[in-house]
Amino acid sequence: MNTSKHAKLTPPRIVHRQRVVNREEEILRLSRGKCVLHLGCVDYPFTKLRGEQLLHRQLLKVTSDLYGVDASREGVEQLLAEGFSHLMVADVEQMGPGTIPEKCDLIIAGEIIEHLACPGAFLRSLKAQMHHDTQLLLTTPNAFGFKGFVHSLLGREKVHPDHNYYFSHFTISQLLTKFGFQCEETCYYQEVRGDGIARIIEHSVSVITRLWPTFADGLFVRASLRQ
Repeated sequence: MNTSKHAKLTPPRIVHRQRVVNREEEILRLSRGKCVLHLGCVDYPFTKLRGEQLLHRQLLKVTSDLYGVDASREGVEQLLAEGFSHLMVADVEQMGPGTIPEKCDLIIAGEIIEHLACPGAFLRSLKAQMHHDTQLLLTTPNAFGFKGFVHSLLGREKVHPDHNYYFSHFTISQLLTKFGFQCEETCYYQEVRGDGIARIIEHSVSVITRLWPTFADGLFVRASLRQ
């Protein structure tokens, strides 16, 4: 077969300018007063180290009802020992109907999908926990983040050792659509962490990402079931 006659260059996808949010602040804002299911809730082995900054602890202060699911039995036991309730040890790729006793207003899947063996199975299992008004908040690192780009210029790859995938604005939206979700908004998040020189560098990067959001640290998706 003469591939030169049939091969077509994939046209570039236009990414219209999107807003850049603070990931945790936006999650807490959208969770206020709602019944929330928080996946990956314990952030093990950093459950105790995070202290009051652990997202699940912050969510408890703003939600009407809060459920948590995590694969780490040790992390779940730590939170149960602190007095948390409605926590379950489960594989998020295999949650069937009834895993959660009620269907929540909001499901938070923060920094999970890039760790999984099968993102499609995960999205199918999510649908069993949702009703037509449930919203999904999904965050994941941005494949085109500025920091990763700088490291690549230096001939190295800065990536979490447990990550299996990179996602972009288009690919995460495409994956969700293929599995029956409707993306209400796909924007970006930028984090400023560290102290001293590191924090100054982070602030400089945040200025860049305000001008060019596609270089931001991560993607922030708000989705619902396609009607």
